[in-house]
Amino acid sequence: MKYNLLAALAALMFFSTTSGALAAGVDGEWEGTLAFLKASIMFPEDALKAGLHVRVSLNSDGANVFLMKEEGKWAPIKPGSFHVVRLKSNAIVYAIDSA
Repeated sequence: MKYNLLAALAALMFFSTTSGALAAGVDGEWEGTLAFLKASIMFPEDALKAGLHVRVSLNSDGANVFLMKEEGKWAPIKPGSFHVVRLKSNAIVYAIDSA
């Protein structure tokens, strides 16, 4: 569940800060780092410094979300689970599953 929320937040962060790029469409790869303001059980103190490096790849078939691993390689999160809803120059990336 933590990765679903993170992916949704990452997608919203990327889309809200790149309005010029949205006019041309949202397909492509979007990357960024989510910074943490406070440590938690899911994200310990050392995660505060590094942040969470996220890549969202959008295409006509849907979306793929990746996290940067310590080895510097991208690891997919829930492959095939993410969907994209588009309206004009906006998009929402989401995944829903049962616990």
